[in-house]
Amino acid sequence: MVLRGVERILETKVVRAGAGVLVRRHFGLGTGRLTDPFLLLDEVHSRSPVEYAAGFPLHPHRGIDLVTYMLSGFLRQIDSLGNACMIGPGCLQWTTAGSGLVHEEMPLESAVLRGFQLWVNLPRAGKMVDPVCREASPGEIPVVPVLAGKVRVLSGRFGGASGPVVGVQGSPGFLDVDLDPGAVFLAEVPPGRRALLHLLVGSCSEIGGTAHESPPETGVLVLGDGDTVQVRAGAVGARFLLLTGNPLGEPIAWKGPVVMNEAEEVDRAYKEYSSGTFVKAR
Repeated sequence: MVLRGVERILETKVVRAGAGVLVRRHFGLGTGRLTDPFLLLDEVHSRSPVEYAAGFPLHPHRGIDLVTYMLSGFLRQIDSLGNACMIGPGCLQWTTAGSGLVHEEMPLESAVLRGFQLWVNLPRAGKMVDPVCREASPGEIPVVPVLAGKVRVLSGRFGGASGPVVGVQGSPGFLDVDLDPGAVFLAEVPPGRRALLHLLVGSCSEIGGTAHESPPETGVLVLGDGDTVQVRAGAVGARFLLLTGNPLGEPIAWKGPVVMNEAEEVDRAYKEYSSGTFVKAR
């Protein structure tokens, strides 16, 4: 067993996104080499509607998977596939933008709005697949009990359970891990696979067999290579997201919500959007 230690900490930045929503960007443009195949992790966490009410009006995406995971509050979503849904607490939406999709995400006012959007890069050979939107309610997401804790399996496999979303390219793993004080979490992650950890609540006293101190809602921890992720919760417990995936190692051409391999492909996407030919499948 080779434990994965903390290799680097990516600092969270506060940015404006969409029509002016205050967003905590845990990683994004410029970190691709460290987080591949994951491109971006944004979080909205607010008690003040003025910080998020403007929402994310209609905009395009191409070449990526968009993963929305809500912890509290509601997000209304519509898209060019004809879908209209409400993403509420504990819900997961996994959208493959593929060849092109236009959607809108508008938050509803709530006591606390907290949710994440993760962008997962698609390989060159799969960037122009037909778009598809998959949804999972809280009851459809497996919960695996572990010693003094529980793990929600959003995608991938853990403890004999598989996430509710099928047909995802690259088989990325996405776990929501909740541990009691002092509890230890173990997960096998094959060598060469990327592993990223983001602490939501509490603290971790040990990661990869080494003492670790991190305040709540710290930046994303990039874990080194190995075959096992080991985390010990601190004195008040810990809740964290664990992302795992196989790096693509391909060129990234990224402008706004479009991520391709070559700049020419990105330029073509925006020309098509302007001319009304962006969406290939409805």
